[in-house]
Amino acid sequence: MAPRLEDALECPEENLLLDFMAGALSGPAADRLHTHLDRCAPCQRLVGELARAESLEFSGRGEQGAPPLMPGARLDRYFILGQMGVGGMGTVYAAFDPALNRKVALKLLHPASSPGDSPEARHRWLLAEAQALARLSHPHVVTVYEARVFGEQLFLVLELAEGGTLEMWLRARRRSWREILTVFLSAGEGLSAAHAAGLVHRDFKPTNVLVRRDGRVQVTDFGLARQAEGPCAGDCGPPAPRVSPQRGACAGTPAYMAPEQREAGPVDARADQYSFCVALYEALHGQRPPEAKRGERPLLPRNRRVPGHLRRALLRGLSPAADQRFASMRELLTALTREPLAAWRVPLLSTAALGLLVVGGLLGGAWEEPSPCRGGARRWEGVWDVERQRAMREALGVGGSSGSIAWEALQGALDGYARAWEAQYTEACEATRVHGEQSEALLDARMRCLERRARDFQSLAELIARKGTRPDAAVEAAWRLPTLESCAAPHAQAALQGLPAEGPARERAESISRRLSEVRALKAMGQHVLAMEQAKRALEELEGLDHAPTRAEVFLEMGQLHMRLGQAGQAEQTLLEAAWTAEAARYDRLVAEARIDLMFVYGDMLLRPALGAAFAREAQAAVARLGGDTELEAAFERRLGGILMEQDQCAEALPHIERARVLTEKVSPPGSPPRLGMVLALGRGYQCRGELDAARTLFQQATQLRERLLGPANPLVVQLMLFEGRVALEQRDLSGALLLFQRATNLLGQESEPNLEMRGVAHGMQASVLRELGRLEEARDHAQKALTFYERQGNTHPTRAAVSWLLLGEVEAKLGRVPLGLTLLERALRAAEPHDALLAANTRLALARWLFRSGQDLPRARRLALEAHRVYGSHPSTPPADLQEAAQLLGELGLAQAKL
Repeated sequence: MAPRLEDALECPEENLLLDFMAGALSGPAADRLHTHLDRCAPCQRLVGELARAESLEFSGRGEQGAPPLMPGARLDRYFILGQMGVGGMGTVYAAFDPALNRKVALKLLHPASSPGDSPEARHRWLLAEAQALARLSHPHVVTVYEARVFGEQLFLVLELAEGGTLEMWLRARRRSWREILTVFLSAGEGLSAAHAAGLVHRDFKPTNVLVRRDGRVQVTDFGLARQAEGPCAGDCGPPAPRVSPQRGACAGTPAYMAPEQREAGPVDARADQYSFCVALYEALHGQRPPEAKRGERPLLPRNRRVPGHLRRALLRGLSPAADQRFASMRELLTALTREPLAAWRVPLLSTAALGLLVVGGLLGGAWEEPSPCRGGARRWEGVWDVERQRAMREALGVGGSSGSIAWEALQGALDGYARAWEAQYTEACEATRVHGEQSEALLDARMRCLERRARDFQSLAELIARKGTRPDAAVEAAWRLPTLESCAAPHAQAALQGLPAEGPARERAESISRRLSEVRALKAMGQHVLAMEQAKRALEELEGLDHAPTRAEVFLEMGQLHMRLGQAGQAEQTLLEAAWTAEAARYDRLVAEARIDLMFVYGDMLLRPALGAAFAREAQAAVARLGGDTELEAAFERRLGGILMEQDQCAEALPHIERARVLTEKVSPPGSPPRLGMVLALGRGYQCRGELDAARTLFQQATQLRERLLGPANPLVVQLMLFEGRVALEQRDLSGALLLFQRATNLLGQESEPNLEMRGVAHGMQASVLRELGRLEEARDHAQKALTFYERQGNTHPTRAAVSWLLLGEVEAKLGRVPLGLTLLERALRAAEPHDALLAANTRLALARWLFRSGQDLPRARRLALEAHRVYGSHPSTPPADLQEAAQLLGELGLAQAKL
């Protein structure tokens, strides 16, 4: 008789593993083997070796027994780099996407992952996972890019999270309970986001959590996710597709399952909560918790390494009855982060009684030595608590429900920021007060830096609660909070300068600092006009204050606001003042920020890339002095890439942009403004290099991601549409370009604080397409609207108006108003000549063409055409058609002059 599976579980035979891999093992036997594999690293390695040893050929057909793909193989457009892991449902590979020049993860569905299912049913299951993940744009959930079919092989294209699983992270070395809790809290945020989208993971365990090399934690493998079947439990949102990957089975991993899930009963978000608590208990204690029966309270042994408040939270989360657990993951996460002061019990007991309790062990793990570094949590009282969150929900129009995805994203972002702040506060304090490895001066610098970050958070939270806004704008503002990286030990002393000595000067500097926190909050919310009003008040407060660091901070904020308002001249002057003042004060981080911003002002706004390149050298030196500030290094690389693109050095630009993307991903979550900004930069790089299909695909995917997360009216969505429209215009997809520009114009018209320059660009691009389509009257109307917006903006990008004058001049001439057209073209040439050689050449050619057609001043027409031809010939990005048109016009002008 064949040996029972139970007898083989110490380490199963290879034949049993082969049956499991082939899908021939099912039911309880498969579940028990799956449980063994979850905890047995040697068997996991053996499964990998057996998979690699199989010699069947991959055909692109979803046939049973398909072997792993080897490095160098190609699946659709993707090149396989190597196998990352094998699960019960699919195999995951690292791959390279040449179209978008990035690494991705491919998850291939096993052909036999659902015995008896048709290819159509397996396809529906894969799409269900894709749709589940697509609704979860969250920093702690792996991002899905798309679902694809190659032949009959179904696969997902996912964000590549390089690193290992949470199980591997736990096994790598002994971890403190604080380290473990921090990682699990991040994973819990991912689960909470899933619940807000109406999804229950149903298979949460350490092997389904990734810990990336950059430290970010992400929940993955949503193949079993489905709509909540029971009470909503407070975290639920819109429904998910009902797709079951395993018919007649209770999907999941039994060792981590909630009792109701194991019994195939109704499952809601509280089942994930149970699985989460099993995994956290196991990580803290080295073994899984003893299971309690229905109606009983779990009996968890005490562990002096684990604080009492964690034990109490786990006790509740592991309740056999779902209604006895926390109402939501959010409540569980809050309980896990609330460290009791414990000292409140002491006055109630006599010294003798307390001694007896301690000696007798009755306090167990609930009592800990008082720590001198527990004050971090108190900073958030009245700043980020239940009352503040209720006020924000009401101001944002989401009432008392946490069902809004935007609200969940906002709450998660602010919760995460507050927890990261507390963790850094504790680490900074303990480095000096407990471990004695950090000086008092560095501790003071770090605490002042953290206090400023907390004040920025407070100003933003108060602004949202007081005035409200669109929920998507609030989420963006939360993402724009200054990173905490600059307050870490290596950077803190460069991040802030000291305040004046005690007295009136110090009070005034602190008052200005508080006002600048309000400025940053308004700026983050996109309320730039109001932010500038506050910045000017801060400037007035500077009068008579002799403190260079504060003065430099005020000028930096004003300069950045001028940039956002499109006021290039004012931005240049105030940022120069900020850089000079900061340099005199040896305020290195602010020097670097100001110079990086000046790179953008000169390279992009004033179109003086040579001067921008000069500031790049100075900015690079300032960033290098800071020694590893990831955020500023990313900003520098991105700005340098932009300057190189303005100089048509596209091949040289892309490596800088790619470096900026890698650095940005270390400090910014997916979907955040910095990440999307990198998509814009990368897309522009591809466009600059002539790779239009890749650029357009990139813009489309970024637009879809952003719309899913924050809605279509988001300003960055509009910006992405404009960039995609420009690419479509270059591809001669005129109808597609027109639709994109029209949609962008409509969305911009709905903004409460309109971006006049962007509205001008949208109308100007519409005018360009309409001219190409021969709809000249409409083109003229939109060109005039563009000019109106530029004039209202004042001091806008110097070439914007030149482009509109050029377009309007040609349209007027084509409509028969040649004298007016020539006047407008002359005006366009005067505006373009100092700033953009190629635009000036285009204008000269248009002017020469209409002078020739109207029979006016043929010698000047020839000189203009000759100069345009010369510029085209020396400019690498000149379209061949423009060079050919200039040569043809020169020939016609030569013949015309010869006849005179």
